[in-house]
Amino acid sequence: MNRGFKKHKRRVIFINIIQLLWNICLLRKGPDILPYSVSLFIIVTLINYAFVLAGVWDVNNLGLTALKGGSLILVALFLVYGLLYFRGIAERFVQTATAIFGTSAIISLGSLPLVAISWLLQTSGVEASGIHMLLFTLVVFLYIWSVAVDGWIFSNAMNISMGFGLFWAILLELVNMLLFNYFF
Repeated sequence: MNRGFKKHKRRVIFINIIQLLWNICLLRKGPDILPYSVSLFIIVTLINYAFVLAGVWDVNNLGLTALKGGSLILVALFLVYGLLYFRGIAERFVQTATAIFGTSAIISLGSLPLVAISWLLQTSGVEASGIHMLLFTLVVFLYIWSVAVDGWIFSNAMNISMGFGLFWAILLELVNMLLFNYFF
């Protein structure tokens, strides 16, 4: 009986965390609503790492795939910590990084069906059509939304305007892209 209760309690906590991350995705709440938990941070980072690996997957070189995914995660962690450190609020790092990686994982999960349908259409020989353009538009929208959510998280974590939060989110994306293209 006690073990069943603990299992139920963990499930409720997990659902609550997803709801908190969903509210951040909808720009309703900031990262400060997440519990300060290093174990949650590690779990969310690993989940996000799995989604990053799916995005940079190279079947011919799995070691390079792991290196690419790991470097994207580490650069993001370094930049987020650096921003918070120079603002004098490094203690907000765990919640901020958890929010960034958790919302990224949720948005990535939402884009998976779109990418899968697009891939199936391409491999089945279907020529480019309106459905391809619709799927591409939806994926681009989700990417832009992800950057907006990161901007929201930065603005709340650093007590700055949404405009400056977006600036830092776009800068994070640009640095990741530049480093990724330069080294890989």
